[in-house]
Amino acid sequence: MTKKKLIDVVKDILTNYPETRSCDHDLFRHVFSAYGVNTSCCSYDHVINCIKAKQIPTHESIRRSRQKHQETNPFLRSGNYEKRQDAGEKVKELVNSDFQQASMIF
Repeated sequence: MTKKKLIDVVKDILTNYPETRSCDHDLFRHVFSAYGVNTSCCSYDHVINCIKAKQIPTHESIRRSRQKHQETNPFLRSGNYEKRQDAGEKVKELVNSDFQQASMIF
């Protein structure tokens, strides 16, 4: 494989393998495979050594790339996206309301 930017690799995988939209483990496996690392027959130590040697991207870089694509492209989002966003908003409201109540006490 010619060296493609991670952001492009992730977009291709999210487009062609919908299961990777909601499962980072599947996404990691596909990205590592795209970079020439077959995770089905190598050890975790081998994967970590490849990451250290910068032969494959880190888990966090892959996750951030997925998140960027899903923020801007609704087609690449998982079925849980809206549900998670709503839950996040409810948590923010709860935290803000608790903070306001606590600040009135002091």
